[in-house]
Amino acid sequence: ARAPGGGLAFSTRSPNHRMNGTARAMSAFPDRPLDFVAWLGTQTEDALVPRAAFGAYIAHHLRAACIPNGLIQFERTTVVDIIPENTQFLITCSNGEHFRARNLTLALGNYPADASIVPAAIRNHPNYLNDPWSIDPYRIDGDILCIGSGLTAMDACVTLWTSGFSHKIRLLSRHGLLPLLEDPHSKAVDYPALELDARSPFALLRSFRRAARAAAADGVDWRSLIEALRNPSPGIWQAWTLRDRKRFLRHLQAYWSVHRYRVPPQTAAICYELMASGQLLRHRGIIKRAGTVGELMTIHTSDRGVMQAIETRYVLNCTGPQSDYACNPDRLVQSLLRRGLIRGDALRLGIELLHPGMYSLGPPLRGAYYESTAVPEIRAQALALARELATKGVCAN
Repeated sequence: ARAPGGGLAFSTRSPNHRMNGTARAMSAFPDRPLDFVAWLGTQTEDALVPRAAFGAYIAHHLRAACIPNGLIQFERTTVVDIIPENTQFLITCSNGEHFRARNLTLALGNYPADASIVPAAIRNHPNYLNDPWSIDPYRIDGDILCIGSGLTAMDACVTLWTSGFSHKIRLLSRHGLLPLLEDPHSKAVDYPALELDARSPFALLRSFRRAARAAAADGVDWRSLIEALRNPSPGIWQAWTLRDRKRFLRHLQAYWSVHRYRVPPQTAAICYELMASGQLLRHRGIIKRAGTVGELMTIHTSDRGVMQAIETRYVLNCTGPQSDYACNPDRLVQSLLRRGLIRGDALRLGIELLHPGMYSLGPPLRGAYYESTAVPEIRAQALALARELATKGVCAN
């Protein structure tokens, strides 16, 4: 749907939608860590730049790679079916075109939020909005409830603030937590020196707390310890049992997320200003039921047995990308599932590939690695995949 390079995350044009990682961490090339900084030219290593700038950077390198290579071809279309045929795949597009391939990479990125988690009364209402990145804030003329309180919700608040929005903004999430503040000057400490016990989620939590207290006594910021966990985290995840992973997702994921996926200071300043004025309100709880009367929607929530009714004119789904592929309505995903080429992983975080010659990277592999959505992880996966394809003669140059 979009030109190559931008994708869902980096297609926003707003300068107020910023990367939550520093420029020094965003190079497309693992062996050239400051390539993005050099490409920007006017930014420091610690800059938290607009996401559109990173999209332009990726598109620039993509064009540079394609110009001298006549073997690379782009087709802007919608793939709706893939059929394995002996040692090849037959790829069918919505316009009736067909392609054949010996190897195939599902670089699916992020899908829109899962609308099925929203009660049908709200989901079918004309004022329900499922895509935070396509809203027109100038057409929202009443109170709005954002389901979710993570980075997506905070970006939505910024979008509304930029337009001069004057109505109430409410954030509803199970734990009522906001992402913690990013400090772009924090850098990872040495992971082995932390001596963490990663045998189980709670052993890791206990040992991390001890290490954080010791680090704080030495003047080391906790963010530096979180960053130290980035490289070893896939190995830690894979070493845990399925039971351990489920316990992490149930009890610790929300707290890990607000520490790991931190909010840029510029974004936080806008949201804090909205909260101080009383325009932005936070609610904790889970949705039990909902009803509508005309343009108004009423969402009934429960927080530890305490019920609350929230009345609003608009509801915006800010729960983040859908990861349960078994429930994904996308026509291609359903075709892949039906043909047995993929299956959803046991934790409904991503997919498992079931046919030789098929590959993937990024968000679809979250079930395998958990941390599989940020630039440093995806660029490493992309490099490893490119090398493997090159050995099979796919990438001749």
